[in-house]
Amino acid sequence: SQRFEYSRIAESVCELGMADPAVIQHILTQCMDSGELFTEVLVRENLVSDWELSQVACDVFNLPFMPLEVYEPSSDAVDLFSIEELHGNCIVPLDSYSGLLTLAMPVITPTEVLAAFAERIEKQIIPVVGSVQSNRRWLMENRPLQIATPQAAEDLSPAIPGGDASEGDWSQIFDEGDAAVLDSLQQFEEDMDPNAEEAPSDFSAADDLEDLLG
Repeated sequence: SQRFEYSRIAESVCELGMADPAVIQHILTQCMDSGELFTEVLVRENLVSDWELSQVACDVFNLPFMPLEVYEPSSDAVDLFSIEELHGNCIVPLDSYSGLLTLAMPVITPTEVLAAFAERIEKQIIPVVGSVQSNRRWLMENRPLQIATPQAAEDLSPAIPGGDASEGDWSQIFDEGDAAVLDSLQQFEEDMDPNAEEAPSDFSAADDLEDLLG
């Protein structure tokens, strides 16, 4: 019933004094123009840590935190999405049952994107807050990105599924940002730090979530 918007994350990060507001607003504007994932850029540029950003999203949107270290994704759920959709949006579907699908977002995924996915797969999507680095790492290891043709590169974008540039501003923004998104993903995979902060080994989704957020 609530909208997931990058602007709300940006506002909270600034209000909490986690980063320079001018820098955050500049990055938000650039991401809206290019189609890059705002949360991934914040983590990649070390402006806000992955876990801190997840905590902000949990607080703002009142959502559970579910990193992939504590839940193994179902292949049946993952296979409902194309490689381009998974990598372009840094999403990892966790499980599917009847008309429901649980999906781990890279902290958050805009409502428009989730709604379009839900319409295409004909399931209600139950989003949870995931980790940017955990999602990206899982995709790299389990659904590796292989771009064999220029068309495949053009398709790699966090665009609304089935969208067309004539159908709305979101699709136009994402179409224009294809190249930037592709470069961003390639650079992120090259720069991925193998010693990046991991979830605590004794992390419990039920018991430790309160401590993490509180």
